[in-house]
Amino acid sequence: MTAQYSMTPETQADYRLNENDDAIVTVRSKKPLQPRAVYVGEATMQFMWVHTGKTSNWTFTPSIPNPRTVQISQVMDGQDQVTTIELGKVTPASGMVDINGCGEFHAPAIHFDLPYATDLWVFILKAPSEPLKVTADKALLNIAHTLAYATAQVESSNDEESLRTYVTVHGEGFMNVILNLKRQTPYSKTEETITEFKYGAAAAIWRPTIRSFDVTLTTPSGMSHGDFLSFIKTLGADVQSGSIFSSLKNDFVLSDGPAMEYTLTLKGEKKYIGKEEASTAIKLLFASSQGS
Repeated sequence: MTAQYSMTPETQADYRLNENDDAIVTVRSKKPLQPRAVYVGEATMQFMWVHTGKTSNWTFTPSIPNPRTVQISQVMDGQDQVTTIELGKVTPASGMVDINGCGEFHAPAIHFDLPYATDLWVFILKAPSEPLKVTADKALLNIAHTLAYATAQVESSNDEESLRTYVTVHGEGFMNVILNLKRQTPYSKTEETITEFKYGAAAAIWRPTIRSFDVTLTTPSGMSHGDFLSFIKTLGADVQSGSIFSSLKNDFVLSDGPAMEYTLTLKGEKKYIGKEEASTAIKLLFASSQGS
């Protein structure tokens, strides 16, 4: 069942799928919406801190890079106005936010361009209904320093839904060897350690993060940092509530997906200073998009 989350007390949105699996979105409002135009498409939600002089402000910037203008229908239901929009196919939502609250989400959306008022946005955040296929550009990573060398064998699992890695370290020279995965958006990056040791060998498996969620988010274009943290807490984010302001305890991955960049890196830390590195790009695709 679809959950509804609204940051505007007078507006609530929901959606259903028709016989063609296209989303029909219904927006119920206590105050009439009179938009100049309504746009739909794949949206980007960007979260970042903007520094001006000695002050810093958290900002939420929604956008639809390739918007489509759509017609709407509006009727009155008692004291409420009901607006109906044909959104089309609902693609899986994905994205991440780092511990500082910076990052990016991707999801289908509706943008109401409202005159003399803050614009209204409706996002359909739905978890993937199919697994992600994971591949690496390189099958072998090598690093060396003095008498030490390390290798990482990388391959997709038989079903291609995870990465299998096998790391070996020989000789002396590295203080520590780490294999990690970096996720990156234009405004943030996070690193996840897959395995870490000094000598010997270790096998490990990495799988994409896919959460379970299906929610419509209704928000003005000026979402606050506090409202954002309250929302992602309902999706599973670890949020710490403070007497003055709340904050994230850890990086939060809404769901992995093709919209983010991934890099697998084998690192060898030297005894005194510096490190040796070898990296490969990791690609994530849905099975239904392969070959298209």
